[in-house]
Amino acid sequence: MTATPLRILLTAGVVVPAALLALATVSATPPTRAVTGDHATVHLARGDMTRVLQAAEAVTTSTPRDELVAEGRKLFRSTSMATAGESCQTCHTEGSATANLGTIPHPRADIANDFTGPRDAPALWGIAKTAPYFWNGDVLTLQEAATTAVINHFDDFVRGSCQATNGDVNGPRPAGCLEKAGRLGASIRAYLEQLDPPVSRFDQGTLTEPAQRGEALFQGKGGCISCHGGPQFTDNLIHDTGVPKTSPRDSDPGAGPPPLPAGCRVVPQPAGCSVPVTKGPFINTPQLRDLKHTAPYMHNGVFKTLHEVVAFYNKTSLLSPMNLTDAEMDDLVAYLSEL
Repeated sequence: MTATPLRILLTAGVVVPAALLALATVSATPPTRAVTGDHATVHLARGDMTRVLQAAEAVTTSTPRDELVAEGRKLFRSTSMATAGESCQTCHTEGSATANLGTIPHPRADIANDFTGPRDAPALWGIAKTAPYFWNGDVLTLQEAATTAVINHFDDFVRGSCQATNGDVNGPRPAGCLEKAGRLGASIRAYLEQLDPPVSRFDQGTLTEPAQRGEALFQGKGGCISCHGGPQFTDNLIHDTGVPKTSPRDSDPGAGPPPLPAGCRVVPQPAGCSVPVTKGPFINTPQLRDLKHTAPYMHNGVFKTLHEVVAFYNKTSLLSPMNLTDAEMDDLVAYLSEL
């Protein structure tokens, strides 16, 4: 694979949404594909995204739901729409995170990605309920996220008849292209909305004894539920938990630090208004379903196993220490594996 992989909606499926600038550097970097992936905000002329979303809404309200889902499924699996013969399935097989894919490197900052460092392809389970979208959480609706994937990855919009004119990524698109993007995005959104996680022991109420003990730790001593609560196991917020870089050269800030309160954005600045020190990127909290099949973990794939994730939160994250014993860590891993 030597071209841009289709990376739809960065928001589900890794452990900790958290986000990270750099707490530490990890020597064992995750496997990466020698490709690049565009995850930045889609480039459109002023007002054009509104037109695209209006077109998508018109299609959604005028087309039978089953028809939209069927078309979206076809687009999701098609290798003729995206660049280099890839598809959404390349990174998100049937809505999961593709096994053995590894992470997608971003070796240099460019107009599409204003950072360097890897990004992990997340699972898309329950994505309709896990806004905001993408690892930096800068897209608020699933419709815009699906449309962003179309414009950033479908060949017709990247270098075909619907690419921006005059070589300007922010320039206008040919007639009919915004409506086409809305149509395709509406279909993909409909398909994504029905991607439910596979039935697990958690759903069936048949957790093993270690997993039951792990559930108690998740909700109690470990405090995991503070960010990963609710039916989707996410608070839908942006956090910095100090996730380590995979390389000293990584410059991925995620969403960046949150803005200062209005009372602090004045001159002279009142006491106590200094920008808080951060150790990692600010990352969108992912859902936790089907974790055992979505390694590697974190937004940058820095951890290969759930045990490494739990060990990080137990001792070295910004949320540490959890003071879990080795046996308790094993129980928590068992619970996460059965979600």
